[in-house]
Amino acid sequence: MTPRQRRFVEEYLLDLNATQAAIRAGYSERSARSIGPKLAGNPHVKAAIEKAMQARSERTRVNADRVIEELAHLAFSDLRRVAAWGPDGLSAKNSEGLSEDSARAVAEVTDSRSRSGGTVKVKLFDKKAALELLGRHLGLFTDRGGAKANKKTDLVERLVKGRARAAASAKTRGKPADDVRSG
Repeated sequence: MTPRQRRFVEEYLLDLNATQAAIRAGYSERSARSIGPKLAGNPHVKAAIEKAMQARSERTRVNADRVIEELAHLAFSDLRRVAAWGPDGLSAKNSEGLSEDSARAVAEVTDSRSRSGGTVKVKLFDKKAALELLGRHLGLFTDRGGAKANKKTDLVERLVKGRARAAASAKTRGKPADDVRSG
């Protein structure tokens, strides 16, 4: 690997953006858009990136399982575990009494008191965002934001529609629909 390719690997690890890594490694901005992805796809550079990412993961003890576990804590958090509310208002539960899972989900606690009263605010991290990230990881969603089609269901639907088109076509040609066969 060349020194500039090694520099690209170092820069790529910062934000996983091949174009920006190429620019920071010294390639021209004009060519970085094409060079960056080419470098990231180069077998030697790709192997160096993977090795560096693995080393970083071991060094920081951050890996995919740990990230997914943390997302799950946020996604399945429940406000009732950290606060109680009713006719008398809202009260946050004592932080010492919270489970580790519940404490992880708390984004903000605000206790504003004055002579005329006060307010307590408890905010959890964004459950929807955590659920979306987990769903994407599990392949539940497509990039277009819709539910990923079940391949078997999709195939059956396509077959049914195809047979309906064939039957309609046969009918216009004067053949009985029973004679229509799909291959």
